Amino acid sequence: MTIQEKAEQLLKLRQQINAVKETLIPLQAEKDALEQNLMDHLKKQGFASVKTGQATISIAHRKSLVITDENILVQDLKKRGLNDYIKEAINKELFKGVADQMKKTGELMEGTVLQDTEYMSIREAKEKVK
Repeated sequence: MTIQEKAEQLLKLRQQINAVKETLIPLQAEKDALEQNLMDHLKKQGFASVKTGQATISIAHRKSLVITDENILVQDLKKRGLNDYIKEAINKELFKGVADQMKKTGELMEGTVLQDTEYMSIREAKEKVK
């Protein structure tokens, strides 16, 4: 297989994958809506599960802790002597501007390197207007 044939095959595979992804979007939305409808119906009827010939579908619960105010939590951790749970970090969103400038000038800060990453770039040809 020539390089040209491999490139053409890669483009075909990308198009097939994208087409499948597009068909999954409405299916995912339909599944999500049906799950919610079924959960609402089970709750309304006072049931925790429903059994079919294929499976038992149950309403499950998972507790998750959500941090609502990081600054308040940090202060509480410090007050409790739990400093090991606190980490100083770079604000990557703000640092992006500095990083962009360093890439342009080549002048780096200590603890940084300029890394070259290789990847495949594909720009599909535009259809010619007749």
